[in-house]
Amino acid sequence: MQKNNSKSRINISKKTTYVPHNIELGTSTEQNGILLYGINSSGKLTLMKSIGLNIILAQIGYFTASTSFDIFL
Repeated sequence: MQKNNSKSRINISKKTTYVPHNIELGTSTEQNGILLYGINSSGKLTLMKSIGLNIILAQIGYFTASTSFDIFL
């Protein structure tokens, strides 16, 4: 899975700033997992929700909230 410049769909509808993120899992670098850690209220759950929702949206053929989103099977 490769996801570039992803953002929360909630922030798209609001006129707020956002911090995009890039995620690569299972691509040519053979990275099959990720260790996500940080202090409380740093956005770990928001990142996981964004990844999960974009995967579901891509699988049903809907537009994702990112500039590019590729799923490798």
